[in-house]
Amino acid sequence: MPAKRTEAQKEAEKRYDAKRRGERHQVWMGVFYEDSAPNWRQDIDEMGLPVAVSPVHDKDAWTKADEKKDPSHKAGAFKKPHRHWLAEYPNPVNFETVKKDFAFLNSSNIKWVKSKAAMAAYLCHLKSPDKAKYDPEGIVEFGGANWRDWCAQTDDLHGEMMAMRRHIMSHAQETGRADLFEFWNWCDENNDVWSRLLDTACSAAIERYMKTIRGAMKTGTWNVALDERTVAVIDEETGERLGEFGSDQDAADYCDYLGSLGRSVSMVGRNVPENAVRDGQGGWNYYTVDEETGPEYEC
Repeated sequence: MPAKRTEAQKEAEKRYDAKRRGERHQVWMGVFYEDSAPNWRQDIDEMGLPVAVSPVHDKDAWTKADEKKDPSHKAGAFKKPHRHWLAEYPNPVNFETVKKDFAFLNSSNIKWVKSKAAMAAYLCHLKSPDKAKYDPEGIVEFGGANWRDWCAQTDDLHGEMMAMRRHIMSHAQETGRADLFEFWNWCDENNDVWSRLLDTACSAAIERYMKTIRGAMKTGTWNVALDERTVAVIDEETGERLGEFGSDQDAADYCDYLGSLGRSVSMVGRNVPENAVRDGQGGWNYYTVDEETGPEYEC
């Protein structure tokens, strides 16, 4: 028998449900059982809404945490086979709207989704190491939904690009090559997220990064330590060091790219004072004070 809830727990749950029902969100998910919705394919298709449905989850097992919450869910026992659905509305809607729209599924556990990419991956447990994996070929798409595109959408473009740069640097150190064509082909075959990011968001920035590496190879500065590079780009809000470059122009190009994404960044380093300013044409205004202090930028 399920553990008996206290009155305080019941009241807290009611308050949570009331709050949840009033919130409006664009992406929602739920769980359903095929025996409770025999015509689910036709019914979802007739909605005309982008929806992705998981393969049948028939290898999911209850955990010790589940058993602690409900003693009838014995750890290690298999759950009833079920499917997850993920839907994207054109505009934010509330819980009651979603519940009404998907009433034909008799869905349980309807929730709004914080990260569409993470939930899309969860349909097959791609990023859940402790859960059974399911074949993506079992994904069913409706209303123009593209499950692979959804998985590739990233909530942290900067984090993905940093990972790409680390991979490129490692490959360049091993092979002496930094070629966008080669990297793009590798991503097509080995990393779908990076492949799609190159297609849609960051190929120009990655090519500039590779150009910097190739330039360093030609000029003999390839082995210069990062903390000895001429200039760095930092996030003005967090102070995070975003990249190191061998020339002001390469750093300025990277600043331009991050600025186009709405990031507040600046250049710092031995030759770039913190009060450096743009010249309005993608460069920097500066003048040399003397040979000891190096170039100082006009403000």
